[in-house]
Amino acid sequence: MVEFGTEIKTVKLKNLVNRSDNMAILDNLRKVAHLDGGKDAAAAPEPVAFANAKKVIDVLDSVGDWETIKDLVVDGAPFTCQADALAEVTTVRGWYDWMVNFKANIAPDAAFTVTSTAWDAERQCACHAAVFHATHTGAGGPCEATNKHADTDYFYQLQMNEQGQVVSMVKIWNDGHCLKQLGWA
Repeated sequence: MVEFGTEIKTVKLKNLVNRSDNMAILDNLRKVAHLDGGKDAAAAPEPVAFANAKKVIDVLDSVGDWETIKDLVVDGAPFTCQADALAEVTTVRGWYDWMVNFKANIAPDAAFTVTSTAWDAERQCACHAAVFHATHTGAGGPCEATNKHADTDYFYQLQMNEQGQVVSMVKIWNDGHCLKQLGWA
C-alpha cells in the first residue's frame, strides 16, 4: 500500500523488466508517496506543473486533441520506453501519433484506468500508474483482428520544467505481455 495524502491506494506495476533505470523510477514513486503524507497535504493547492502533466497524460492516453496540450510539451521532448513495440517512438509527440494509429486502426475501444498519480515537487516530476484496456477489432496490426482483449499495467514519469511543461517522458510497459493477450505473440 502506498499513501497519497489522506487516501490509501494500491499501486500495481506487474511484469516490469528488472533494469536499474526502471527500479530508480519505481524508487522515486515510493519516495513521492511519502513527501506530504500529513493531513494538510490534501488542503494544499495542486501545483500547475502537476495539473499540466495530468492533462497531457489524459490527452495522450485517450487520444484527445494534441492542439490542447501542444504548449504544455516542449518541442521535441524525448519519450523513452524499454519496449520493442515502441522502439521507433522517440518523442512525446511521436507517442501521441503512435496512440492515434493504434486507436484508429487496431483497437478503437482502447482506454485506460488510472490507479494512482503523484507529484514530486522537489524533482518537478509527475508519476502516473494505470491499466491499459484494448481489444483488437480493427484492420491494423500484424494480423487480422483477433478480437482478443488486453489489460496491461503501465507507468509514466513526466519531468516538468519551471514553466509547467513536459521536458521528457518515460514509460514502463511490458509490451510482450500486452501483445500476447491480443493474440499477436
